[in-house]
Amino acid sequence: MKTTNQAATEWAHANCYPKNKEMFFKMLHRTYKRGAEFAQQWISVEKELPEDTKPVIVKGIIKREMPKNIKEICAIGQFYKSGFISNTYFEVIPTHWRPIEIK
Repeated sequence: MKTTNQAATEWAHANCYPKNKEMFFKMLHRTYKRGAEFAQQWISVEKELPEDTKPVIVKGIIKREMPKNIKEICAIGQFYKSGFISNTYFEVIPTHWRPIEIK
């Protein structure tokens, strides 16, 4: 898998115009990298919750004992007024979430 920097370099080279190439390349590289970093951010449940009940990806803590001392997990689920329901058979206490963007 490519790093964000490698993908940004490749994308900037592919989309750069010959005129003012160096300046334009730097601008494209920086823009791509900032966009990718923003898209990879997790939102803390303490700061914000999703506005609707669409499924989201969460990082969270597992509430019960698990094999191999697993304490954290990523899961897909939905936030409701009554709490969070996940696709797992055990209770997950969400700490962070991010939207699922299906294209």
